[in-house]
Amino acid sequence: MDKKINMSVMLDCSRNAVFQPEQVKKFIDYIAKMGYTGLLLYTEDTYEIEGEPYFGHMRGRYTKEELKDIDAYAKSKGVELIPCIQMLGHLGRILRWTEYHKIMDTRDIILVGDDKTYELIDKMFKTASECFTSRKMNIGLDEAHGLGSGGYKARNGIVKASDIMTYHLNRIIKIAEKYGFNLTMWSDMFFKFANKGKYNPDGIDLDLFKQATENLPKTITPCYWDYYTQDINHYDKMFKLHNEYMNNPAFAGGAITWMGYAPNNTFSIDTAKIAMESVVKNDIREVLVTLWGDSGGVCSFYSVLPSLFAYIEFSRNNFDMENIKAKFNEQFGLDWDDFMTLDKPEYVQKSDMGLVNPARYMVYNEFFAGTWDCTVAGGEGAKYEQIAKELKPLIKKNKEFGYIFEMEYNLCKMLAVKYELGVKTREAYRNGDKETLKKLANNEYKKLPKLIETFADSVDKLWHIENKTAGAEIEDLRLGGLARRAKHCRELLLEHVKTGKEIAELKDPMLDFYTDGVKGHRQPIHCCEYDLDFSVNVLMHGRQ
Repeated sequence: MDKKINMSVMLDCSRNAVFQPEQVKKFIDYIAKMGYTGLLLYTEDTYEIEGEPYFGHMRGRYTKEELKDIDAYAKSKGVELIPCIQMLGHLGRILRWTEYHKIMDTRDIILVGDDKTYELIDKMFKTASECFTSRKMNIGLDEAHGLGSGGYKARNGIVKASDIMTYHLNRIIKIAEKYGFNLTMWSDMFFKFANKGKYNPDGIDLDLFKQATENLPKTITPCYWDYYTQDINHYDKMFKLHNEYMNNPAFAGGAITWMGYAPNNTFSIDTAKIAMESVVKNDIREVLVTLWGDSGGVCSFYSVLPSLFAYIEFSRNNFDMENIKAKFNEQFGLDWDDFMTLDKPEYVQKSDMGLVNPARYMVYNEFFAGTWDCTVAGGEGAKYEQIAKELKPLIKKNKEFGYIFEMEYNLCKMLAVKYELGVKTREAYRNGDKETLKKLANNEYKKLPKLIETFADSVDKLWHIENKTAGAEIEDLRLGGLARRAKHCRELLLEHVKTGKEIAELKDPMLDFYTDGVKGHRQPIHCCEYDLDFSVNVLMHGRQ
C-alpha cells in the first residue's frame, strides 16, 4: 500500500494583502474538503508581538486573538494551522523602522550574533507558542542574499556566509527547544553557498556543499522549493542531493497567484504533474503548495482552486486530468473550465520565455516611455476584447466568486485599449502623423481614465471582500496614478497636434530590453517589479 503524502497549503499574508480571518476559515473549508491536512500562514511581520509596537505596524497584522480563533477553527476541520515566519531575511518591512536599525545587517536581513536579535526571535517563538496548538514551524531563512555583508561585516569582518548561517541556526534551535517547536526551513541558501548563487543541482561544488551542510542541525527539515521547473530529472537530482547531504526533505510547489491580477492554473498544473511524479518516485512525505503574493497580493487565492485540487489528486497518484476535472466540478459545484478562463489574460501571445505575465506588467507600462512596448507583437488588444466577452457571463454564473471574474473582465476591457497604445502612439509621432495622434488622443486616451477607474473599483471590491484594509492604498496609488498619467498624455498629444511642441520620449526609438537592437522582443516576458514596469526613471529604492 502506498504511503500517504501529507499535503499542506501556504497563504502569503505579507505582501500587502492580509487575508481576513473569516476568509481564512472559508479557505480552510475548501482545502479540508480536498484532503489537505495543514495550512501555513506566511507572516513576515503581519502578526502581533507583545512589546513590539512597530512590528507589523499599519500592516494589517493578525492579533493574537485572531490567530487563536483561526487555529481553533482549523483544528475543528482536521487542519493543522502552522506558523510560517522569517528569522533572517525578508524582514525589510520592520527594518525600515529606526527601532530595528540596531539589529540590521542589510536592508532586508537582521543581524546575526547580536543578543537583541535573539531576544526578538524569542518573542516570535513565544507568540507562536501562545497562538498555535501545532508545534511545527517554518522559520524561513531563504533568499538571504548579502548575508554578513552589512552591519555584520562592520562588526566582525569578512566571515563565510555558510558559517554565519550555521551559527544563527544553532542559536535559533536552542530557543525553539525552549518552546518545543520542530523546525522546517527553506533549503535554497545551502545550494547558493556552493553553486555561485544558484539554486540548482547542475554545476554545484560538492565539497562546498558538504562544508555548508555538514553542520546543519539534524532536527531541522529542509524544504526544497521549486515553482517553475518542468524537467523531472532536475527534481530527482535535487531530492538526491537533499537526501545525501541534508535531512529528509519536504517539497514546496506553487499554485501561481504571484504574477499579477490573473492566476496561472495552466502552468501550475503542468509543472505540478512533473514535480509530483518525482515526489512520489523519491518517497517524499511532506508537500506544501505555496500561494505567494509577490506582485502586491492582488490575485485572489480562490482563483487557483483547480491547481490545489490537482496537487492533492497527484499526491494520490491520480494523473488523469479528465477524472480530476469531473471530481472537482462534482465536489464543489464549481466549473473547472470557468476557473481556467481566469488564466487567459496571460496567454494573448506565444512566448519562448516560459512563464509570462503580460496582463500584469502591461497594466503599468508607461504610455510614452514604455519599457515593455518592445514585447508588443500587435493584435493583443483584440484578443483581450475577446477574453472579456468570455468572462462577462461568468460574473453572474459564479455567484460566490463573481467578483473575481468581474475584476478580470474589467482588466481585459482596459488592456484591450491600452496594450498596444504606446506602440501606436510612438509610430504615429515618429511618422509625423498628427491626424492619427489626434484620433488616439480623442478616442483611446480619452476612454482610458474611465476604464482604469472601473478596473480599480473592481480591484478594490475584491480586496475588501478578501483582505484586511491595510495595503489597499498601494493599488489606489498605482492605478490612480495610471489614470492621471493617461489624462496628462492626452493633453500633451493635443498640444503637440496644435502647436508642434516636441514630446521627447516619443522622439526616441523603442529599444529592446533584452538586446541592443531596436527590432523589439515582440513576445511576452515575465516581470513582477512595478518600478521596472512603469518607468525607467527613479521610482523607489527597493522593489516590491
